[in-house]
Amino acid sequence: MIAGSQIPYRLAIVGRFFLTQLGIIRLFIVVFVLLIFSVVITCFNMRSVSVIANCGADKVWNVYQQLKWNEWDHDILKMSELEEGKGLVDGAQVTIEMKKDGKVHCATVKDVCNNKCFTYTAPLPGSTLEAIHTLEALDDGTTRITHSFAFTGVVGCLYQCLTRNYVQNGLETNTAALKTLAEDSSITKVVP
Repeated sequence: MIAGSQIPYRLAIVGRFFLTQLGIIRLFIVVFVLLIFSVVITCFNMRSVSVIANCGADKVWNVYQQLKWNEWDHDILKMSELEEGKGLVDGAQVTIEMKKDGKVHCATVKDVCNNKCFTYTAPLPGSTLEAIHTLEALDDGTTRITHSFAFTGVVGCLYQCLTRNYVQNGLETNTAALKTLAEDSSITKVVP
């Protein structure tokens, strides 16, 4: 038989045990919800713009291939290849110096399909910038250029919220500048 004075003590131990267990369960639930929220936000934070260029996809690709994106991207001050002469291929790495703040980012190119698409990713604190560039050759000889950007990772939604208008305006301006440059007949073919 349990003495009367020990009952509250034993209830306190059992109560503490359940509160601790519930605390851990609550923590796991909160972490799970935050992860799901992060994934959902990442799915919906893609910013995109498309334009039609009055030239073939090969001419647009040649502009990309030169890796002088500062000629059409107003946000980039300077760009250079880490391995000179590698070009726009899977695994290529480039450094991009931004005009606004002078920060230098290292981007890695992936998913390259000549004259059709490529993606590059650049790590940011707590996030990754993912830029997807696609070209669609249309039946009339023109090309649909689509640029999409997303911020992924734990604080990707924060980057998205802070840069929403700036990124969208930049996409529109830069994609239009790329279109103009690609339509210019003085562009010469780059040999990969």
